Amino acid sequence: MTSILIPLLFNIVATTLVWLKQNAKNVFDLDYSPIIWWLTLGLALEYLYLNAWWMLSEEIGAWRAYIALMLIGTTTSICWMSAYYGFDVKYVVSAALIVGAGIVAFS
Repeated sequence: MTSILIPLLFNIVATTLVWLKQNAKNVFDLDYSPIIWWLTLGLALEYLYLNAWWMLSEEIGAWRAYIALMLIGTTTSICWMSAYYGFDVKYVVSAALIVGAGIVAFS
């Protein structure tokens, strides 16, 4: 069980870092150049994303790992957008479509 949860946690952390990087100016009034973001977060993001996929692909297969990580990443982004930009019905519709795609992919 932990061999599946750790990669998902890696993906959630990496997606959160990407979301914060993309919205840092709007949310926290941070305005860094792209090279600074790359130098500070680039290696960590690559490590988290690649290890998440690699560890999960050993457990459930490459394609299912990719689908699971995309589902978790998109759901994490939707949660962050809802938290900082307010609730919108579009988020519920997109979350329902994501869950439906996951059910179809894993059945």
